[in-house]
Amino acid sequence: MKIIVTLTQELLQVKRVLKLVCLVLAAAPSFAAIKNSDTDKYTGLAYPPPIVWTPLKGYYFQGVAYLSWSSLQESNSSHFEIQLSTDGVNFSATGRVPAQSVSDRVMLYSFNDLKAAEGTNYYRVQYFDNDGHYQYSNTIVLNVLIKGINITSIYPGPFTDKVNVTVASETKAISRIMLYDNTGRMVASKETKLNKGITTLTVDRLEGLAKGIYIIKVQAGETSITQKLIK
Repeated sequence: MKIIVTLTQELLQVKRVLKLVCLVLAAAPSFAAIKNSDTDKYTGLAYPPPIVWTPLKGYYFQGVAYLSWSSLQESNSSHFEIQLSTDGVNFSATGRVPAQSVSDRVMLYSFNDLKAAEGTNYYRVQYFDNDGHYQYSNTIVLNVLIKGINITSIYPGPFTDKVNVTVASETKAISRIMLYDNTGRMVASKETKLNKGITTLTVDRLEGLAKGIYIIKVQAGETSITQKLIK
């Protein structure tokens, strides 16, 4: 009789344990939808990542950091945020590229950054889907050494009443920016300062100029550089 009572008590205890296990399993989230709150990356065996992409690549040339990557497959994609750091630890956004929402073919992406400073620059890309999940790319290092002066961009193009010229300079310098028409006549001139690194120069009050091809010239000491632009 004592043996029967003991077995009955053990069976009841086993039932309680099984019931508790069933309750825990019922309350647990599915692997297909779980998201790791510590890293905010996709986890679980049954959840495919929303993007399959290639490593980030890049190079620096004449004041511009050229970045590129590609996706092999996407679903529910939102955008890419390009991030820059000078110490490899603290990153901040420097640009944004819209993503192809759904794709089962190779998509090529690129971004040109004018904010690279002289020295070591760390770049990475953060991918976001439409549900707020995200992933990071690999981090690349671009070492920037500016020599002389270079015009890295001119905008808008065509211009109307003003033109902005972004210049990369090896050192601080007093410079002059000049605008010539297609006959070689100087139609605008302005003295300004160049910072070490990137400086944006503006020439305004150009609304009275005729439409056509112009030449912009930036001179610092004995060094000068020219580029064509259109009004």
